[in-house]
Amino acid sequence: MNNTIRALLWLSLACLTITFGATAAGPAESPDPPADASTFQARLEAALKITNFATRDSALGAIASDAADLGLDQIVSQAVQGMMNFASKDEAASTCAARLAAAGQGIAANRVAGMIMNPITRDETFDKLARGTKLDRRAQLADVIVPFPRQPGRHVPGEALLVVVPFFFYLLMLQRALHRCSASNRALPPAMVWLLLIPVFDLMWHFVVVARLAKSLEAEFRARGLAAEPAPGKSLGLALCLISCGICFPFLRVLWPALLVCWVLYWLKIAGYSAQLRSLPAVGVTMAPPGG
Repeated sequence: MNNTIRALLWLSLACLTITFGATAAGPAESPDPPADASTFQARLEAALKITNFATRDSALGAIASDAADLGLDQIVSQAVQGMMNFASKDEAASTCAARLAAAGQGIAANRVAGMIMNPITRDETFDKLARGTKLDRRAQLADVIVPFPRQPGRHVPGEALLVVVPFFFYLLMLQRALHRCSASNRALPPAMVWLLLIPVFDLMWHFVVVARLAKSLEAEFRARGLAAEPAPGKSLGLALCLISCGICFPFLRVLWPALLVCWVLYWLKIAGYSAQLRSLPAVGVTMAPPGG
């Protein structure tokens, strides 16, 4: 009898132990599924439906940042491509390229860095990637998604002067060409060419300058009784303007050499017309005969 009671007690104790252990452990909790490409794709589709450009860029920047930390380069590329503001897009591509590199996606980082449109920012990003400079991961991408990002303490590198200085003399040449047209034949005040120094606006204003300068030169040549092509320099100038707009898109960045060639040819063409006007008397001015 005692043996039977002892056996029942041991059996009860064993059942209690098993029951308590199962209760303490509780049901097996399934961990949160890791974010995958499909999750990011859904976020991306939602962000692309936002109509406000600033809000859209901010949302896409956050998606690109999160995807870059996980090495999802395709999501990063789509998010950056969907951004509307050029400055924000460049900052996002630069930051995400560094994060992809930190995640061990070197080739993907190079591909994203190639999406940067500003040549100076692109070179700086590739330089960081080449040197293996790591990004401070505490910096949030949303902090740089602003219409005109401010970068205090940043100096203009020497490479920028190679573009700024020639462009200054280019504008000076355009102004001089308009000055040499009589006031009645000018379709554009000479000082207005300096509006080409305004970023983004200059892309559209260049079309206006080219068209009105051609109109001014044609009227001036006609007033002086000179034979000249219709709308002097307009065709070449418009080609220059179109290529300038085209290289804003990553897939057309291969047109940089064509842009440089068109720019130099247009510069020389207008400078030639300006020199021709300088060597001839202005409208209403009669040259005195030699020895007179």
